[in-house]
Formats: sequence, structure tokens, C-alpha cells
Amino acid sequence: MIKFRILFYVLIFPAILSAQYLTPQFGGEYREASETSDCLSDEQRAQYLKECFESIEELKARGIIKEAKTDALAGSFIWPVVASPGNSDFAVYGISGFIDHDPAYPNHLLDYNGGTRTYDLDNGYNHKGTDIFTWPYPWLSMDNSSVRIVAAKAGVITNKYDGYYDRSCGFGSDNWNAVYIRHDDGSVAWYGHMKKFSLTPKNVGETVAAGEYLGVVGSSGNSTGPHLHLEVYDAGGNLIDPWQGPSNPSITSSWWSDQKPYYEPEVNKIATHSTWPVTPDCPGQEIPNFKDVFAPGETLYLVFYYHDQLAGDQSVYTVRTPENIIFAQWSHAITEPYYAASWWGWSWGIASNPPLGTWKIQVSFHGNIYEKLFTVSNTSAVENSPGQPEFLLKNNYPNPFNPSTVINYNIPEADNVRLIVYNVLGQPVDVLVNEYLAAGSYNTVFEAGDLPGGVYFYTLSSGRFCKTEKMILAK
Repeated sequence: MIKFRILFYVLIFPAILSAQYLTPQFGGEYREASETSDCLSDEQRAQYLKECFESIEELKARGIIKEAKTDALAGSFIWPVVASPGNSDFAVYGISGFIDHDPAYPNHLLDYNGGTRTYDLDNGYNHKGTDIFTWPYPWLSMDNSSVRIVAAKAGVITNKYDGYYDRSCGFGSDNWNAVYIRHDDGSVAWYGHMKKFSLTPKNVGETVAAGEYLGVVGSSGNSTGPHLHLEVYDAGGNLIDPWQGPSNPSITSSWWSDQKPYYEPEVNKIATHSTWPVTPDCPGQEIPNFKDVFAPGETLYLVFYYHDQLAGDQSVYTVRTPENIIFAQWSHAITEPYYAASWWGWSWGIASNPPLGTWKIQVSFHGNIYEKLFTVSNTSAVENSPGQPEFLLKNNYPNPFNPSTVINYNIPEADNVRLIVYNVLGQPVDVLVNEYLAAGSYNTVFEAGDLPGGVYFYTLSSGRFCKTEKMILAK
């Protein structure tokens, strides 16, 4: 079969690619989403349950929490994972596992719908929550705080755990960063695996509204990648599966205000790149190589990102010129039964005399049309508007320093900004900035205080950007 790249090299006029199911040059299933672990050991779960209900009783005694309302509407959860401001992806998640309702093990799997989208382990663990992972670029999304966890339902914070390592890639029984919320019907939702130091500033005993910020999706505790583990208990401490289905005996009606379908085939993102994305081993941050402006003669790399892609579900791709003329059109579908997450890429060399201006990429998938724009111009560099700063993290001054130094940085667009200092072990020693800032230039003073002398690193993250520099504390 002729490759897509060759077909596009010879296309110097509008044409339609007639070949269907053209083989992609890049991509496949995103496999890390399928890796499994016991999100909590039996000992951890027992301890957290004990601490949770002890906290509830203490809050009741203080008059902060009332007795459960027997007539309260159970559940009515909203979706707990959302894009942060500035994240324009079509979707930011996939689901890698539901609760396992078959107590036998191993490989005896039964999710709420009678399927096998769950897991158990040789040690007897049957999955006890819903795992919602971030996609695409989960580590980059975590580092840039691009995907948020919000409260599925209003309630009172009963427990809050923070400061634990959040780049876990295995099953070390580490503690997780988490927020627990008790609702007026007496049920409690656990939101686990959060990014450290991203948790809501609210404390135990304070109230949160449905949809209110709780933290950033991370990989703390027993985890193989950034995801939210949502675990729910009723007022009596019994595990609840919020998904209504024929194989879920724990509820009679859905606890979701609008329960999502068992499979939700969607395009998460369309992106253009300067070369293929790079995905280092866990927990390395992905290198997406995003690029939106191309010059004649350059190569454009185009990638489509999906969740819940099913066998035979056809995607029809269309590329349109600035005059809205179809430049190319082709289609593709998978033959495997199901991918929780997937990505597919094609590339082509842009002609030496292409139409200049804004081009449009479209994909029609499951009745929806998704669009992405890119530009072909005589230069591939994007110039900043007058007065618009670049993303820039400057070397601190002085360096070496003792006891204080100044860090200067530029933010090109309004967004949530974090500036954190780490020691050589990768442990945070100071959060200098953690707030929403307007575009502009800033400086922050780092006071080393009683820290020992040595090498430190400071990382600035904002929206789509992230950079790290080194400094030396001379003592």
C-alpha cells in the first residue's frame, strides 16, 4: 500500500485520497492507561476508612456535620474531571477501570455493565473504584496542572492528605494525596492520587460546592500514571458503585446526574507537530513537539487522539485549504475490539508553493465533527504581538547565592502559574508561586532560610509551558 506521506508529496493541487483505512505512520493503543495496581493496600484502606469515620464523628460533635438526611437524593454526581482554564482539548480523560463485582480472583472480572472493564490481582485485590486517567500527555498535563479534579457533589471535607510523592510508577504502598467529602445523605467520596501541593486550600470541616476545585490529577500512592481514583461509601461504610447496571447490586438507580454511556467514543485532541511526539519511560514528561505554523517545504506531523475507540468505528479525515477546498480526505478504523486510549498520526511534506493562510483539519467520528486549524506562511516562527511577552524563566540572580536570590519570569497568557523549588532528590522545598496570573513579567524572591547549602532546581509551569533551571546555595 502506498504510504500517506508519498501521496501528499505529489499533491500540489486539491485532490481527494480515495484509499480507505490508510495505514497510519504513528501511534496505536496508549498502553499505560491499561496498567493496574491496587490503588490502596488493604491496610491503607482500613486505616483511611477508620480515619474518615472518626473525622465525621468529630465534626458531628462540633456541629459542623449534621446527621444524614434520609430523604436526601443519593448520588446526583457531576463528572469530577475537567479541563483547567486555557486547556482547549475536546476531552481530557479516559476510563481505565470500574469496580470489580466478582469477588473471585485472579482474572474473574465483572464490571457494573456485565463486562470486563475492571481488574483484580493475584493478591486478592478486586478493584474498588472508578479510575479516570488523563489523556493525552498525562505527565505533561500533571506538571502544567492542565486537568482538574472537582467535587462530584456538595459536601464537607472530612479528610485531606497532601505532600506525598506524586510521580509513582508502581505499587510501593505509598500514601496518596487525596480529599474526602461527606455529603448530606451520609455518603462519602474519596478523590485519590492527586498531584502534591495542588489540593484545595480549604481545610477539614469546610464546605465545598458541586464542581468546586479539589486538586490536580496526579500519580501519588500506588499508581502507574496520573489518574483519579474515585471511591464511594454509603453512610454505613459500605462500598458503593455509582454506575447503574445489571451487574451492580449496590444501587438501584444511578448516582450520576447524567450517567455516561458504557463506551463513550470521542476525539480528545487534534494536534500538529514539528516531529512525532516523544513519550519517555514513566514518569518522564512527554515531549509533544507541538507546532501550529509551517513554512513551505517543511514537514507537517498530524496526530489524532481518542478515548473509547471501538472496532469498526470509522473516522473520516479532511484537510481543507484556506479557500475551504478539500485538499485531501481519507478514513481509518481499528480492527481490535477496544482501546481505552489511542493515537494515530500521518505526515506529509508541504509543497514549495502551497496556498498560504489558515488551513483546517476535520475529523468526523461518531456523529461529531472536530476541527483544528494550522497556518502555512513564509515563516514558521510565530511572532509575539507588540508588548506580548514570551514564556521565559531567567537564571536567578545572584547565583550562587546566600541567603536569598531573585527569580524573574515571563508569562505569555493568563493562566494558573506555579513556581516551585526542589532539592536534588526531586523533593519540593518551597512553593514560591501558586496562583492565577495575568500575562506579563514577574519576579519572586527565594529565601533559603535554614536550608543546607547545595544544588537546587526551580520549575515554572503555566498552561502549555514548563521549564526548569538550576541554582546553587553557597553556605
